[in-house]
Amino acid sequence: MGLLLVFNVSMYSWWIFASGHFSTFVKLFNWGFDLDKVMLIVPMYHVGFAVNLINNFGMFLFYTMSFIGCFYMVSKYGDRNSFSLSLVGLLTVAISFFGQLSGKYIITGRWEYFSYIALALPLGVSVYLIYSKIKSKFIASFFVIAFIFILVFSMIISETANFDNGVITSEPRVRYAFTESEITAFNRVIEIGGGYIYVDTLYKRVGITPNRVKSFSDSDLGINEVKIIDYMLYDRDLSKLRPFPIIIRKEILEKPLNIYRTLVILNYSVLEFLNENKVSRIYDCGSSYAYLR
Repeated sequence: MGLLLVFNVSMYSWWIFASGHFSTFVKLFNWGFDLDKVMLIVPMYHVGFAVNLINNFGMFLFYTMSFIGCFYMVSKYGDRNSFSLSLVGLLTVAISFFGQLSGKYIITGRWEYFSYIALALPLGVSVYLIYSKIKSKFIASFFVIAFIFILVFSMIISETANFDNGVITSEPRVRYAFTESEITAFNRVIEIGGGYIYVDTLYKRVGITPNRVKSFSDSDLGINEVKIIDYMLYDRDLSKLRPFPIIIRKEILEKPLNIYRTLVILNYSVLEFLNENKVSRIYDCGSSYAYLR
């Protein structure tokens, strides 16, 4: 119980430190941890069985072996410390798993990543138990090496670890790195707009540089002047568009658009839409286009 208390206090303290305030934590309780009130979920494409198998095999293998170790640690062969360690690991998995079943959860992936740390010891216990039960040391050693290789390889090739790499699957991907041309376009167009510009959410990160923004509250050619165009493009509504330049990357015309942790594919011609709304092109470098009404 002492370990659980320390864990809860530590997580709460980290929340306050990372967020800088308590109001967001209160809002989550008021929302009932309803995901629909936190972010917009838009299905992007159907994922086939093979892709699902690649994405989840490593996770299922890890949890299956870890649970074997947890059951051993809470049995008569364990002690109070092993019971506490296994309970912490199982609780973190439960927060993520039952949260998804009930639809009341926040940032599920973070709990899963923490559970990997908490369940690492039970996983080692499970592997050792199987190793000790095999009489042939050669076969036992081969099993350990093969298991570690399969586990590591299956988790490395999952979409979680290769979110911008399309080698394993042919599904559309979001490229998180920017080309030199895109960075040049951003810097050039923001000068044309006098520090004001519309970009997609991911492209906004180009503006977060030490020489351009000192804090999130700066108003001197900083992040506050970089506006988001994602929702206007998704809704096909430019009624709230202010007279600032708009940068449309060629990347988002051909691949998914990252809208507040959600991936969507725009199923229409964005460039034709802008032309129809009398938005003129003022810049073209091949990788990015700038428009101004």
